[in-house]
Amino acid sequence: FGYYVATPVASGWLIGLGEKFTAQITLRSAFQFESRIILAMGLVFELPIVIFFLSRIGVVTPQFLMRHFKTAVLIIAVLAAILTPTGDVLTMSVFAGPMILLYLLGVGVSWLVGRRDK
Repeated sequence: FGYYVATPVASGWLIGLGEKFTAQITLRSAFQFESRIILAMGLVFELPIVIFFLSRIGVVTPQFLMRHFKTAVLIIAVLAAILTPTGDVLTMSVFAGPMILLYLLGVGVSWLVGRRDK
């Protein structure tokens, strides 16, 4: 996702933003930009697994996760702002959208784990 979706969207938008300027893109800056996006997306996609283990040991429940959904969205927005290499709204949205969906997937996983334990 980070390689095929987030990187092309973010770099296309940033390059389009600077069309009136001469591009000074170096191999180092391009590699750093792409590696940060791919690494951050890799970490983000671990969210359902973390929720699974927290649910398995009894730290969180699906009810707790849904009760604190608004807080989770706020935390996700802050994390998206921190994880994005450029800090622009489009790249943050590309990060925050999947994070919210993965959080909801984690709620579903937590529900399945809780149901299986009973």
